[in-house]
Amino acid sequence: MIAAVLFSLPFISSALQSTEPLSPFVPLSQCPLSGCPAEWRGPLLWPVVAMRLWTMVDATGKPRVIYIGNNELFSALENDPSLWSPLDKDQDPRNLADNAEQRLYTSLFRNYNKHLRPVRDPGRHLRVFISPSISGIVKAEELDQSLKFFQWLPIIWRDENLSWDPRRFGGLQYLLVPSELIWIPDVFAFTTMEAREIMPSDKTYARIHFTGNVTVVKHQFLAVRCQYRILLFPFDVQRCRMPFGSWAYTTEQVEVEAFESRLAQQIFEENSEWEIVSFSAKHENVSYESFNTVKNRTFQEVHYILEFKRKPTFYIYMIVVPCSIIVNICLLGLYAPFNTNGDRQEKVRHFSYVTVILKSLGEWRHSHGDFGQGSD
Repeated sequence: MIAAVLFSLPFISSALQSTEPLSPFVPLSQCPLSGCPAEWRGPLLWPVVAMRLWTMVDATGKPRVIYIGNNELFSALENDPSLWSPLDKDQDPRNLADNAEQRLYTSLFRNYNKHLRPVRDPGRHLRVFISPSISGIVKAEELDQSLKFFQWLPIIWRDENLSWDPRRFGGLQYLLVPSELIWIPDVFAFTTMEAREIMPSDKTYARIHFTGNVTVVKHQFLAVRCQYRILLFPFDVQRCRMPFGSWAYTTEQVEVEAFESRLAQQIFEENSEWEIVSFSAKHENVSYESFNTVKNRTFQEVHYILEFKRKPTFYIYMIVVPCSIIVNICLLGLYAPFNTNGDRQEKVRHFSYVTVILKSLGEWRHSHGDFGQGSD
């Protein structure tokens, strides 16, 4: 269409500025545009207005200062809104691209209520699938019994109120909308001590399929409770259990299932002190005592188990080896011949060196387990 308009531009411009009568039109000098019959205005405005719209239209749809063709004609367009009546709104180039999406959005959210569970039959449960992907361990706090890490949390469910027939909306199969506009399951890790959304909620979008399947991906920083066993330090392997589930909805209303549990390999950042061994999931139905009813409430949870081990290289060279050398020297020195009591005291004093080393390393823990050879 643009090529056709540009090709006809010289002919339209010369015709509009000509003083010869144009059939079925009359010269603009003899017939001001506002005084021409309506049946003359329509055919005259079609090519010129289309050409003008492709040139510049502001957000309100009103033509602005760039003119191509006859200035008198464009001035009349601005002063007489009735001249726009022959135009079909569907021909506005702004509507050609987003018309189907706009109609679909209006149709879906006209009576949508994001505060209610999206099922048409209240007695039917809603299946929610989650697939946490750990993108990197930030820090393991043995003293605080916590684990800090980044994760991507895709949540998938079917919203029966957000389905449509693609044939009615220009073949659209997907629609992206801000996630704050729709109902989202209240799924999170119950052992969470701290949670921060990396991407603000107003910047997070939900991907809606025409079948009603909705996908929302949360990028989070989490600090969860984790019990550490350091008997085999620095060759210890830790297991951290993280139960995910819905806080408000019972099994009869929402079933939380594990779609997949994996590491985000493409974006995973290696930690220099810890190495992830496995990340698995299992389903459990857990009953909790209800405060307002006699019957206990049962919730379906997905328990993710993160197994990770310490990289011992740093501790071997900075603790195990030095302490072994000092202890052996002390033991050998005790049984070595000596001449005075001062020699014996000096040999015993070597044991205090081990205490100083261990105390210093206890207060200052190196953050790079393999001498800083982790991810840059």
